[in-house]
Amino acid sequence: MKVAITGITGFIGQNLAAFLTANGHQVIALTRADFQLGVTAIAAKIAGTDAVVNLAGAPVVKRWSPSYKDEILLGRVSVSRMLAEAIINCPSEARPPVVLSASAIGIYDDEKVHNESSTHFGTGFLADVCRQWEAAIRPVVEAEVRLCIIRIGLVLGKNGGALPKLLPIFKAGLGGKLGNGRQGFSFIHIDDFCRAALFLLSRNESSGVYNFVSPHFTTNYGFTKALARVVKRPAWFAVPAFALKMLYGEGAVTLLGGQFVEPGRIVAEGFRFDYSDIQYALASIVRNP
Repeated sequence: MKVAITGITGFIGQNLAAFLTANGHQVIALTRADFQLGVTAIAAKIAGTDAVVNLAGAPVVKRWSPSYKDEILLGRVSVSRMLAEAIINCPSEARPPVVLSASAIGIYDDEKVHNESSTHFGTGFLADVCRQWEAAIRPVVEAEVRLCIIRIGLVLGKNGGALPKLLPIFKAGLGGKLGNGRQGFSFIHIDDFCRAALFLLSRNESSGVYNFVSPHFTTNYGFTKALARVVKRPAWFAVPAFALKMLYGEGAVTLLGGQFVEPGRIVAEGFRFDYSDIQYALASIVRNP
């Protein structure tokens, strides 16, 4: 397959591009410069590709100033909207037949256990971002393009995401839960993410919303205990909620909140996770060079 990817310089994008390339597929990077040139330029670049993967978006674990909140929202929505328009504007014979577009499990509330049929959505900023993000790409369906929206959990890997930042702290014996530790921690190993993405791209019958999370969610405290066991250090400390709010402001919700999410649809379609257990997933990352 020839696959065009937005957000290819990010942690997930880099790993997915490497995985696809290693499996014999051709990857085309859709960069910020392409989007600055406009819809016509994007359409020309994606014409004739076999798939588009939309992963663009600024990191959310950061202090949220009003301008950064705009970057979180508008970056995702504007890229998705322009991408949808470009796909629709491609000649029908050259139009990419499938789009895999990122969203996040932050669309769900923090209380229920969610599969893809859940209608218990959150009410805060991140949930609103997800709703607008998903809506921006949905017009491709009207052009008879197969659309898979992937609601992504916390992605674990050795070369990006939160884990490399946490490892030195935990290895020093200074790790601990965040807040009360009871918030949901629904995760996916980066290798499972890449395999699941290719699984959906390759299945003509797959479309709609998919939760990209392990079948076995945990809590922040469960994650803390598992990582402490893997690095063989105690994790007695706790970061109080007020400290995170002082550091991150409104953005602390990304650390103090969390969803309990299951991957019902992709499992029902036959995909099997290699890293469904949090400790096994962490050990595979930490102990492998």
